[in-house]
Amino acid sequence: MIYAEQALLERATDDDHAPQTLFRLLMSSEAPSPLAAFQRYSTMSVAPELRFDYWRSLHSDIQLELPQGRRADDYRACVISASSAGGAVLGWCTNDDTSAHFAQDNSDFVLVSLTLAGEARLQQADGQRHRVTSQSGLVVLDSLQPLSSLAMHHSMLYLMIPRPQVKARAPDA
Repeated sequence: MIYAEQALLERATDDDHAPQTLFRLLMSSEAPSPLAAFQRYSTMSVAPELRFDYWRSLHSDIQLELPQGRRADDYRACVISASSAGGAVLGWCTNDDTSAHFAQDNSDFVLVSLTLAGEARLQQADGQRHRVTSQSGLVVLDSLQPLSSLAMHHSMLYLMIPRPQVKARAPDA
């Protein structure tokens, strides 16, 4: 399975070698002990017919769907992440085309992301649309604000921060 994930990483990060280096380090037996906190999840680790449902189960704070015409049994995605005791999550993620809908009742976080490859098309509740690519810089999303996205061959670094932690440090945010 490591070879399949490596191929997915290389495909999703053609222009950026940092995630590949991170992947190699995380997979090596010589990884420094702080990296032991990182967990790796891949759709390639489950049967093909379970891949998208598995990916969805890893992201219960976001409503995920396959775009029209996309099959669940050929869905490929991988995430490497670490969680703090306070619930913040730092990670790297790559995935095939995926639709996501934010502002679920069970979500209360702020997401800071940096797209490394591919693109994400965002649509806010008021109809405003944005296209996010590796040239876009940091993007901040509020999980309580209705937002839909279509990620296409997307790879990103992200920091997901529980809203209470954000409010404690920036009460007016």
